Amino acid sequence: LEIEVNGTLLSPLQSLTAAPYALFSQGAPWSGLLSVPAGFADNVDNDSLGDLSCASGEIAEWTGAAWVCGTDDVGSGGGGGDITAVYAGTGLNGGGPSGDVTLSANFAGVGTASTIARSDHHHNAAYVNDNVGEVGNADVPTGALSPNRISGTAWTTSNDGAGSGLDADRLDGQHASAFAGTVHDHLGQIWTGSDNPLTIEGSYGPSSAPLVLRNSHTYGAGLRIESAGSTGVDVQNAGGDGLYVYSASAMGLRVFSAGEEGVYVVNAGDNGLRIGHAWLNGLKIDDVELNGVEIWGATVDGVQVNESGRYGVQAHTDLTYGFYTPDAIYAGGGCVGCTSMLIAQNGDEDILEPGDLVAVAGLADPVNPESVRPTLIVRKVKDSFGQGIVGVVEGHYVYDANTDRVSMGGSPEGEEETNFSQRMTESINPEPVAPGEYLSIVYRGLVRVRVDAASDPIRVGDLLSVSATAGHAVRAQPLAIEGVGVDGIYATGTILGKALEPLNKGQGLIWVLVDLQ
Repeated sequence: LEIEVNGTLLSPLQSLTAAPYALFSQGAPWSGLLSVPAGFADNVDNDSLGDLSCASGEIAEWTGAAWVCGTDDVGSGGGGGDITAVYAGTGLNGGGPSGDVTLSANFAGVGTASTIARSDHHHNAAYVNDNVGEVGNADVPTGALSPNRISGTAWTTSNDGAGSGLDADRLDGQHASAFAGTVHDHLGQIWTGSDNPLTIEGSYGPSSAPLVLRNSHTYGAGLRIESAGSTGVDVQNAGGDGLYVYSASAMGLRVFSAGEEGVYVVNAGDNGLRIGHAWLNGLKIDDVELNGVEIWGATVDGVQVNESGRYGVQAHTDLTYGFYTPDAIYAGGGCVGCTSMLIAQNGDEDILEPGDLVAVAGLADPVNPESVRPTLIVRKVKDSFGQGIVGVVEGHYVYDANTDRVSMGGSPEGEEETNFSQRMTESINPEPVAPGEYLSIVYRGLVRVRVDAASDPIRVGDLLSVSATAGHAVRAQPLAIEGVGVDGIYATGTILGKALEPLNKGQGLIWVLVDLQ
């Protein structure tokens, strides 16, 4: 076949061959068709289903030999035949793999009802009083349930099962083993926890308190603190007394051990600590790391002891003070065994040793910022003219004031309040004192003094005065009138005190009752 496209003759010539579907026909007579099935060869549509004419609700059904019209059993009921398999699920009984089977509800517990409750049902008081079973997680209206209508007998306070039919553990949610009576106690119990303190709130007048302890035993304690990581007794704010012990047959308050303060009162409208009557000690502090008793604010007395069989307050410390206050001390009955001391600063160029006599050299600012009194500047006495003598060196004084964060408890809004306070650390050590450092000096009382007996032995009871040997004392010599010494007359301001030990010769330390004259 020769083909020309747009004037161009294509080469080579194309041969003509047969092509499938080259000819498509939209219609053809049966006689023009090849391989026609036998059922269609007679040109008649006469299959079995074509002859069926079923009524409404019927469908074509195969009988195994032919197609017939039958009733449509799906959805209309009334049909027959076996169920292939029916099995009982949760809450049901019965079922089976074949044949006629029956299903029934699986009833739990006890009872006689043959019906099943609706999914939105509720329980009222009528269902509780059936004397069978138990009620769990039920809200019963007030007055709808009385004790004598609980299964068994009325409610009791002695058991949680037999007799009452109630379970205390389930009712109170606290794992209790019994119901508590109206009047009961918690003796012998140990309560443990962390950050969940026992809190007693309310308004209590002057004759009462949130916590009242009564112990009738002759040697029993009113309040005992065995161990505290920080403070034994902590009173944050009190309108009256911070801590009040009315009467105690032995000790009013005893703190055995505390990591910081034994008793800590931040603020009290009346007395910080008040002991009414104690047969032995009003207050005894055995072992605390910081202060035995610390009172930050009291409108009346910080500590008040009205009557005590032995000591109003007993304290024993290692290196600091049994009692400390930056203010004056008033003692109406005198002071037994008291040694009067001052804190001073070494203004000398030399080291001061315990027992050295010192004289005043000036004044400096207070060591303790809480005090308004200045600090003495002293030097070692270096000549026999000792009218400037102010005392005897006892030891090296070390003072350290750190600002600590002190918890003040919760505020009305529930937030924790804090105060920042000065916490002192003080110590007096029997060791040398370098220039510029601080020392304690004794100006009245018992103290060991450096003495020189090289030229005149010292006897018990001798008056002592300033020696020509620096920092030492010697046996005092009376003033001479016309070359003759007059007993009992000494230069004013030169007498240190009275010797309590002898020293026959040389130099040494002896005990002296210091009383500057």
